[in-house]
Amino acid sequence: MVFEAAHAIKEVGAGISLAPNGMRVLDSLGLAQKVAADVGEPIHTMHASRPDERTIVEFPTMAMERFGLPMIGVRRFRLLNVLLEAMQAADIPLQLGKRLHEIHQPPGSSSSDNSSSSSSSSSSTGPATLVFEDGSSSEADLVVGCDGLRSRTRAIVKGGAEPPPKYTGEEIVFAVTMDRNHDLVPPNTCRMVYGPGHKHFGTYGLGSDCSWFTSTARSSSSDSWGPVADAAAIEAVKSELADKFKGWGLVQRMLEREVAVMIRVGVFDRDPTPTWSSGVITLLGDAASPIPPNLGQGGNKALEDAGVLAACLARHQSNIHAALKQYESLRSKRAAALLRHSRSASSVANLQNPLAAAARDVLLRGIVATKGTIPSDWMWQYDCETAVAQG
Repeated sequence: MVFEAAHAIKEVGAGISLAPNGMRVLDSLGLAQKVAADVGEPIHTMHASRPDERTIVEFPTMAMERFGLPMIGVRRFRLLNVLLEAMQAADIPLQLGKRLHEIHQPPGSSSSDNSSSSSSSSSSTGPATLVFEDGSSSEADLVVGCDGLRSRTRAIVKGGAEPPPKYTGEEIVFAVTMDRNHDLVPPNTCRMVYGPGHKHFGTYGLGSDCSWFTSTARSSSSDSWGPVADAAAIEAVKSELADKFKGWGLVQRMLEREVAVMIRVGVFDRDPTPTWSSGVITLLGDAASPIPPNLGQGGNKALEDAGVLAACLARHQSNIHAALKQYESLRSKRAAALLRHSRSASSVANLQNPLAAAARDVLLRGIVATKGTIPSDWMWQYDCETAVAQG
């Protein structure tokens, strides 16, 4: 059973890049080919340039050659539709309009706080009861909270004793254009623009349209920001970005193109935690460990979480607590590594000093000249079933 807070499934979100590690999870479900061939666009080439469009470096992703699965750009709602179709085919029920209020566990379950243990020592003797804001309830032998950055499930697991997510000082505007714009974004190519200064730009194809995003420094970011509601507001954001990215040729031309959706968000993260579970409740995706988008690994990490959790449950069969203990151990370490590298990638992308930015560009060219690509093995070769078997 899947409970969704939204009252309807809509065309939400912008674009997402699926790397081989995320595609491997979809492949285990028999969905990778459909995503690659029918709803997304493979990304074979990465092209990085300066604001004046002088090339820094261009290199092949070598995803298929090295990892057996492609890198794909796809609209989030199209990926969601693929998953929903798979749910329906597997007779997995979906209930909409179910915003979580509380979870009750039987006596003996762990209720994690600063002094309590995690799922490894809990001894729940029965199902948990989920209570929703509409007054309804449901029982479950296992509860997996996938409810995002400000997760209600996480607050229950943690006992409400942790600080809120931290703003990183970075704000991103995501957009999807009405057209594919091949003149600006060649087929199967992701274009990135780096300057000195705390800002950068990226764009890649999604099949029938394309995604672009800007990253800028901002001292504070409104929690209420999200989808930019109407045409006038979109034009206002475009005007603001045109001023911030003055002289950045590709950005200026892309801002002239009509967009279908625009989303403005502040980037928040949390420090790593080893505790993802309490009793028969566990966390997944941003609810467990939000990863800033600097490596393009947030969605892929969530897919990994799901793949590892499924493999742990299969390995430990009816022993939910043993499965959650292994899941928590494996994923908390992996998430901490992804977060550490994502924070480092942000620092490298947003160098303030022009000399440091020039040195970065020389280093990138040297790596590509030596390796033929930017090595991503530690991220992209991750296999959920192998990790569980070896863990």
